[in-house]
Amino acid sequence: MTRNYPENRFPLFGLRFKLRQPQPDRMTPMLVRTLTSILGTPAHVRGDAFESRRILLAGDGLGYSLHDTLCKAGSVQHLHYK
Repeated sequence: MTRNYPENRFPLFGLRFKLRQPQPDRMTPMLVRTLTSILGTPAHVRGDAFESRRILLAGDGLGYSLHDTLCKAGSVQHLHYK
């Protein structure tokens, strides 16, 4: 079923926004990473009670990072984020 909504209205919240047309001259590449491509690389870090798979990092130039971190059940950890 196809629904036709007004161009500038998001149906669930009634929010208004300005739609932009695609601009082929301003193409931005998309990063595609899989967990298997990270395992065993410097982006895959292990400690005594944790394992961190660093999916997106500062060097990727996105302005944020994304990590998949597993902690050993029952472990106590003192974390410091910068």
